Amino acid sequence: MRLNKNGPNAISAICMSGIEEMTRKHKTGLMRAALRMPIVLAALLGLSFALTGAANAQTSVVALVNDEPITSYDVQARAKFMSVVSRKPLNSALKAQALEELIEEVLKFQEAKRLGLQADKSAVDSAYASIASRLKMSPDKLTAAFRSAGVNPETLLKRIESDVVWNDVVRQRFRQEVNVREQDVVQAMSSSGKPIEQKTTEFELQKIIVILPKNASNATIAQRAKVAEAFRQQFQNCNGTHDLTRQFEGIVWDRFGRKIVSLFDEEDQARLMETGENQVTRPRQTKNALEMYAVCSRREIEDDTIARKEAQSELLNQRGKVLARRLLIDLKQGALIVRK
Repeated sequence: MRLNKNGPNAISAICMSGIEEMTRKHKTGLMRAALRMPIVLAALLGLSFALTGAANAQTSVVALVNDEPITSYDVQARAKFMSVVSRKPLNSALKAQALEELIEEVLKFQEAKRLGLQADKSAVDSAYASIASRLKMSPDKLTAAFRSAGVNPETLLKRIESDVVWNDVVRQRFRQEVNVREQDVVQAMSSSGKPIEQKTTEFELQKIIVILPKNASNATIAQRAKVAEAFRQQFQNCNGTHDLTRQFEGIVWDRFGRKIVSLFDEEDQARLMETGENQVTRPRQTKNALEMYAVCSRREIEDDTIARKEAQSELLNQRGKVLARRLLIDLKQGALIVRK
């Protein structure tokens, strides 16, 4: 895909293509879901437009946010890109909106710095990569396509970074405030119009841990992986787990109880679903261990966990947005903002 072929329409298409995938990336964990913001839309609407020859234009400071400057070039670049994406005329109203967005971006970074927070680079790169993926492109090819269209990809990365770190800021500030009542979840489930109970697989599990030494070498990890495989081959049933672990050095176990598959992440779900009764899952390496599950039994049941999680996630998302906006308003009111 060549962005310069279709001009503004192609750039607008990129903006809208990234939204769904980026939103999905930020749905892991209830708090993350609670604080999920329309990151891609905000990021792409906030993109600075690097036009050829713009560097030579005259630049002046148009605003100070706690002594941090925002220049006329920043505002013009932001407003131009917003004009392309929204297909609105580049007028004074759009420039005023661009300035407000830039002020909020500066405040987000300043608050993150005050709290000692930095955006996770991998999360920023993942967000950028998800936009590329939606366009069936690699991140490098997307970068090249942006540049060929006269768009500086670093400005997009910076905007994504501000939203990623802002999620961390809000999570830290309102960790105790973002919660929902059980009755609210039940009401949201009943009013959603979706089936409440769905078929799922329930497992009765034991957790098997093959301990790794601190800072284990690749050779040591490989050797411990052979121990894990030997354990799997010798495992017969959950009644004999205690006696079997005593035959291996550095292996411990614990009863994990009955769990439905949706409570696990995708990797563990795959490992569990491929494992039969009285068998042990493939090991998964963590920081200090190789972890496995012994499947004592499994059965299909009707369960409302998925519907419950979706309802709770949506409620947390709504409240998280309100708290995030409130915090940003408070930061604005407490900041020294000088518009020139």
